[in-house]
Amino acid sequence: MRKNKQIMLFLFSSLIISNFLAVSIISSIYIPPPPQYNYKITCYGYVKDLNTGNVISGVTIKLKELETGISSTVTTGTNGYYYVTITTPSYYRYTLTASKSGLQTLSTSYYSPGTYSYLFEMYPIGANLITCYGNVINKVTEIGITGAIVSITEINMDFSKSVTTNSFGYYYNKYYSTSDTTLYRIEILSSGYDKQIEYVSTIGTYNLDFKLTYEMFELEILNIGSEVTTDYIMKGTILEIIARCSGWYELYFSIDDGPAIRMTRWGNSDFFFGDWDTSSTQIGFHYIRVYVNITEGLENYVYVCQDTIIYLTETYQMTLYYEIDYIEDYEPQQSVLDYWVNYWNVRAIDLNYVIDQEIAKDSESIKMDSQDEILYYENIYNNHYFASEGTIDDRAYGNMNNSVNYSQEKWILWGADWWNAGGSGQCYTERDVYNVLAGNYIFISSVRCSDYNTEFGAANFGAHIMTLMHETGHSIGIAVIDSSGEQYDPDSYSVMSYPNIQNCCFTNHWYYSWYYWSTRNDYY
Repeated sequence: MRKNKQIMLFLFSSLIISNFLAVSIISSIYIPPPPQYNYKITCYGYVKDLNTGNVISGVTIKLKELETGISSTVTTGTNGYYYVTITTPSYYRYTLTASKSGLQTLSTSYYSPGTYSYLFEMYPIGANLITCYGNVINKVTEIGITGAIVSITEINMDFSKSVTTNSFGYYYNKYYSTSDTTLYRIEILSSGYDKQIEYVSTIGTYNLDFKLTYEMFELEILNIGSEVTTDYIMKGTILEIIARCSGWYELYFSIDDGPAIRMTRWGNSDFFFGDWDTSSTQIGFHYIRVYVNITEGLENYVYVCQDTIIYLTETYQMTLYYEIDYIEDYEPQQSVLDYWVNYWNVRAIDLNYVIDQEIAKDSESIKMDSQDEILYYENIYNNHYFASEGTIDDRAYGNMNNSVNYSQEKWILWGADWWNAGGSGQCYTERDVYNVLAGNYIFISSVRCSDYNTEFGAANFGAHIMTLMHETGHSIGIAVIDSSGEQYDPDSYSVMSYPNIQNCCFTNHWYYSWYYWSTRNDYY
């Protein structure tokens, strides 16, 4: 029995040793933790046709990390949009691929996680590709031209692909063709510059830089002109010269052969202003020249000018008297009257006015319902007689058959509202077929003028000034008439055009175009 116990003890101890060895072996094996997916990349954007820009649906978009092989796939919907994202435990390089049957597979690569927007511009398999890139610069200044249009046109095909240059003048344009055309036109267009065209006869990639020269342009003096009648200017006044020039140049004016005086550009427009102080200039005829003179580089030399002639005088060519009656709460603004008087005085018109009577505001006066109602108030209130100035009494006594249009006296009713929703004023005129001879009995709708000021955002009562100058212009014969009636000035900035955002908002520079001003009658 003792022997048997020894054997059992041996076996037990052997088992303990064996278990110890097993535990030791197991504890020495390394079990790695599960991978940590910490690197996320997201890509989104549209898929469009390279030429037309139309979206393409049904395109397979695949985002893949090349080291791990992890990927995700989506398909564009009817709007051509895609959004795809993956998360990986590590990263080496990502590829984003777009594929669809019949179209060339396209791909792009990324080298770090993040969020990326990408536009795929796809084209048919086997299409001919032409790529152009480069810079568009000003030949004189050698500065890049922003916003120039660069187009690729396939000859004999009614289609072209256009892009615009960036803020540095750089462009990149790609075009595909499925025809056998072997000639393509590369065209550069930019406002103020001559157009440039380059032709390429084979497909491929072209680095094309363009140096643009200034285009020839139109230059016009807007508010002075002696082609029809003499423009009289009163000595001692300051004449504003208004000119317009297409192109980004600087304008100058000179009197006779005098020094160049730089004109001021109106904001970013093509209008320019220059003031001529006539105080030290002799009486008589003088010519005004407005011109552009660019001499930076002989290859780009430009000299364009326009001349006109005025007569500087110390004698007024007309003397006029306006009686102004107004509806209560609608008294004319002093700044409006001052601008009108100064403009005409500079042009040798002795303009006088008197604000005579206030008309009580009631249901009748607050809105004129007809021309007869205006004449009703004329009969009552047109009673200021400028007899001491040697004028002829202009009273019509409420009847147009008694109108006195040729008198130096004229009457203005500065009203509130009236029946003509589309207009802001009126002047009764006398005509000889298509020639307005004279006018009188003027109505100004202050309510309509205020509406225009609000609608257009006009400052300094711009619509009031425009309307007053327009209607009083008729009173001295300023108009163009044909069989259909009054023809508004095609120059929309002129006060003789219809009320619009251009002439109402031409703040502190309101003017008559020289041609319409030439239709005035100088017999007062």
